[in-house]
Amino acid sequence: MDHTAFNISPVLIELCLCYVQKESIAEQIQQIMELENLEEARRWRIQAEANDEAERLLSSEAIPTEQIVDR
Repeated sequence: MDHTAFNISPVLIELCLCYVQKESIAEQIQQIMELENLEEARRWRIQAEANDEAERLLSSEAIPTEQIVDR
């Protein structure tokens, strides 16, 4: 369909297209930031789980105080 049939300026059409592209880019940036936040939260959770596991292993292998005194 020819835009001149509606008497729409080519400049106005170009401005509208630029706005739509800008909004699309802004949405993509927002999505990337949300994904980065999710990834950061996942890394923190994995680190916390690793710390908990290390603490559990260390405490299960702890030498009783009596054995330390006897040595």
